[in-house]
Amino acid sequence: MQEDLGALYQTRGGAGLAAADARQADKSAKDKDGLTYDELERIKIYLEESDGSSEEKAAAAEAEKERTREAEAKFNEYKHHQYLKRWGLLLESSGRDEEWYIADPEVLPEHDPGYLCPMCRHIDFEVLFTQRGLPGNQQAGPTRIYLFGLGQVMSSTNCAFCRLLRRTIVDRAIFPDRRAEDFEGESFYLNVLDEGPDFALRLEIELTGDGTHNPRFIVQRLDGEPVPLKGRPVEPTADLPHLKELLHLCEETHPPLHPRITDALAFTSPTLRIVDVQTSCVVQVPTPCRYACLSYVWGGVEQPEYTTSTRQLFESPNGLLHPSIDLPQTIKDALQVTRELSIPYLWVDALCILQDDLADKSAVISQMGAIYGNAAITIVATTNTSPLAGIAGVSVPRSRPQIIEQVKGMTLAVAFHDSRTAHPELEGSTWNTRAWTFQEGLLSRCTAHFISSHTVFRCPHLTFNEDTVPVHDISYRPPPIPKRTRMEETPHDVWVHVWADPTQDRFPNKAFATDENTVVIYAVDNSQPDGTSPVPAPVYRVEELGQEIAGSIPRLEGETLWDIYRSAVASYSSRQMGLQSDAINAFAGVERLIAQGTNTTFWYGLPEFAFEQALLWQPREELARRTDGNKALFPSWTWAAWEGRGTYRGRGWSNAINFRPVSVVRWLAREEPDWYIQMFAATGERSDAEIQAFAEQVHAAELLLREVDQSAFLKLADRNEWEVHRNTARNTHFFTHAAYPEVRFDYPISLPHEPICVRPSGDALIMKARCVPVVFAETPHRTRVPEPFQHAYLQLGLHDEDRSANFRHPWQRVVYHQGYRAGFLELNVPVQPLLDEAAQTQGAPDDPPSLGTYSLVAVARGCLPDIAPPKGGWDLFWQLEPRVTQYNVCFNEEWRGTGPLDVPPPVVFDDDEGLLSNRPRNENGDPHWHEERFTDTTVYEVYHVLFLRKLEGKKHSERIGVGRINVNAFHHAKPEAKVVVLK
Repeated sequence: MQEDLGALYQTRGGAGLAAADARQADKSAKDKDGLTYDELERIKIYLEESDGSSEEKAAAAEAEKERTREAEAKFNEYKHHQYLKRWGLLLESSGRDEEWYIADPEVLPEHDPGYLCPMCRHIDFEVLFTQRGLPGNQQAGPTRIYLFGLGQVMSSTNCAFCRLLRRTIVDRAIFPDRRAEDFEGESFYLNVLDEGPDFALRLEIELTGDGTHNPRFIVQRLDGEPVPLKGRPVEPTADLPHLKELLHLCEETHPPLHPRITDALAFTSPTLRIVDVQTSCVVQVPTPCRYACLSYVWGGVEQPEYTTSTRQLFESPNGLLHPSIDLPQTIKDALQVTRELSIPYLWVDALCILQDDLADKSAVISQMGAIYGNAAITIVATTNTSPLAGIAGVSVPRSRPQIIEQVKGMTLAVAFHDSRTAHPELEGSTWNTRAWTFQEGLLSRCTAHFISSHTVFRCPHLTFNEDTVPVHDISYRPPPIPKRTRMEETPHDVWVHVWADPTQDRFPNKAFATDENTVVIYAVDNSQPDGTSPVPAPVYRVEELGQEIAGSIPRLEGETLWDIYRSAVASYSSRQMGLQSDAINAFAGVERLIAQGTNTTFWYGLPEFAFEQALLWQPREELARRTDGNKALFPSWTWAAWEGRGTYRGRGWSNAINFRPVSVVRWLAREEPDWYIQMFAATGERSDAEIQAFAEQVHAAELLLREVDQSAFLKLADRNEWEVHRNTARNTHFFTHAAYPEVRFDYPISLPHEPICVRPSGDALIMKARCVPVVFAETPHRTRVPEPFQHAYLQLGLHDEDRSANFRHPWQRVVYHQGYRAGFLELNVPVQPLLDEAAQTQGAPDDPPSLGTYSLVAVARGCLPDIAPPKGGWDLFWQLEPRVTQYNVCFNEEWRGTGPLDVPPPVVFDDDEGLLSNRPRNENGDPHWHEERFTDTTVYEVYHVLFLRKLEGKKHSERIGVGRINVNAFHHAKPEAKVVVLK
């Protein structure tokens, strides 16, 4: 057995080296940061010494050691059988056989329907589905059986269990480019998923992937008692009686929605135009009433519509059944589903909006949130690309049948979806790419998604898959993928992210605690005999948090308005729409839900309650301006003005030490001439002639501005009325006020009796802010200028990809000052035209032609997300609540004068080529800068900046990017306080 294993490892090692050499030779295959913003926020990380007091740590460590000793003692009672071409033992043992291992199984003929191959016949699958706490064959802990048998699975044609797995691998195209012989010697895991005695045991098949991602799927048992999470058989047609039961369960047993939601979605109209499914005609009924909605993709096809010419026929009994009315199959199917759910009415946009009456259409569109939010259920034709296609499982047979096999007298099936992960059929559907369907799905109380394999029912509390016995406990949440498997699979992503984190550069070496041991990564130090740094390594501990279960209407409890908003924008902004002008309208229902019960508003999709922060949206792909012909539809400063995904970077790690950005702009407002004249006349004794002369000057001015009360904008008065709280799980502050019960805020907002502080003047933002010119520079890092304060501008790097150690998207650019890295920008304009323009505007460093066209404007001060504990200690961290830091940064630092801040001068080195800061950096979305030149500042070490382009012949600028720049580097470029007009 050991010889076989050695030969296998030698073969696999050679293959692995060959693959690594191929990747190394392929220069286009660059590494990317492996963690998305969402994934970061589901990971908790902290330095070991921060985890409670020393006594608590000692007690917790001893308890963990005791649990480990008990698990290992139990594990050592067994023999640990391994499969490698055959079953055997790597080491002789006097222990007993595992309960799941069959030493002398029955061998059936290969043509027998119950035949199992030499690997599978030794596994007692019934034991795995019925007994808890069994040992695996690799290590102590949950039941985890390691098998060098993937080749057997992919080649065995008669084994029922192998066939179950192989059919799934092929059906899901898990390994699309591999042949059967490529799997010889490859391994996989059988993991028992045990969520407690109230739930069925299931098998997780974990395949060994590319080293960073292990594909997995779940096998359920269909026969036996219907215990929660057990499998259910799925037919080619939808189980509508079961769907009706789930809807009844939700309506009768689940708690009501939060009052803020019901108030936000309340009808303002006393009646609703709707389809009566029994009389097959359009009727007007009083609200509220019980009805269903249909959400589907129009697909650009012609279909019967409710218009002034069809109105009389549509409103006649059985009018929709008239021979001249050929309803699309999707609408016919939705009518059938509604009837079978015993719901009297169905709302469909094509049949319930007067399509050729702009006033009627506008009135109904304004009620879209209420229409979908008050429906008993929304029927979603999720997989359709056209209303002609029909609904899967109703008139159209499902195209993906359930994969089922009989194994040792049990009926086993592969679950269509692993609820611990996002649903690929829903997430990847055309329906999920449309703008209007976003709020239709988000604001619906309950949704039934009809997809090609099964039906998914979602309510505000739970998600139910048709192929799984439902869980009735609304507190249930799918657990995260077990740490033992998940963190073995992707430690590389976490470790690389920490290694590249500029806030952790103070630790040259880093250690990561795992379940089994501690992995130490050493920095290179050529001055040491062994070539590594001798500095002690701090120990990082990593915990993956569970993924929040996807429901219908978003939960408002426990989240701040800002977190709810940025999550909605991330999901919505990439949606497509037939009319680009709908970008704001299709988001309006979400705005009303977020703002309900508070004194706030939105401007072009950006919220008043966090306006400066909302200006800092980031592109996640190359964007294009939304236009009507040659006219821009919305101002450039809103994400709604751009086609493509815009989002907001989160806090980083779930428990990151990260302070909310604080505003550093001074807002200006347009004013009428009479206001200025009255103010002039009221100050001192003015003669009529002086007033007349002043009035003539005022009337001749192109733009009249006044500075607004910054204290009112920043909510620095009446501090005692707001309560500040600590969220110790996320290491954040949040605010509450008696006027807004059960609502959490990142920062105080206007109270009900207070006026809202308006930022935009029409579509223009007018502010006084610190500005630095920007020029395009070819490989600026190769022509550094060490002498301080030589360039009163910053450089946008061109052809400087060698400054990044991993992949950097074309719209992501490094910013420099005098050739030294200063920060990071992300462009929201098409990249190539900008680069072409840049190629024509480069000039001598002392007189760049583009000077004055491009600039960076400081909008807020912030910091990089750090890893707990905070450097200054927990007491100081919690004292720095947002209002305190806002006041100190804005009034005590930023606006004491109009010149640059008093920052340390840049450090000049006789020879800076060997400095650590010169090395290429891993790009993970956070800015890096030359730490040895731009020395530490305060906690708020970065400016959040907007990248602006002055339009030729215009008085205003447009936003073309966003970024973060080191505060010292920004001020070394000699910023000036200017009036900025942004459209």
